[in-house]
Amino acid sequence: MDESAWRECLLGDVSALFQANRRPEVWQQVLARQDWHGRLLHGSDYPLPGVGPLYRLGALVRAGLLDAADVPVLEQVRGHNPLLFDLLLKRRVRWRGQGLDPAVFATRRHFVAPTA
Repeated sequence: MDESAWRECLLGDVSALFQANRRPEVWQQVLARQDWHGRLLHGSDYPLPGVGPLYRLGALVRAGLLDAADVPVLEQVRGHNPLLFDLLLKRRVRWRGQGLDPAVFATRRHFVAPTA
């Protein structure tokens, strides 16, 4: 992501970013690197948000990325709508006050050709 030659060509998605098999340092780095956020795209990796062991909210709390007060609501939403859970989780995580930029969730610009 830091190679200037790839700046216009390389995108990333956050679909599996907050799954349990990621290290807290990865979560923290991506949240802290606001300069990357314009090149990140929201993806859900559905149906994985509905697979219990893949998301450990307690690990996000321990890593300082999620407020413990958010966990009950997120777990309840997950039981009804895993896609909404995934979106809410990604909108709630913070590292040192920085969350994913709203541009991460506004992906249309990457798929629609610019008008002349």
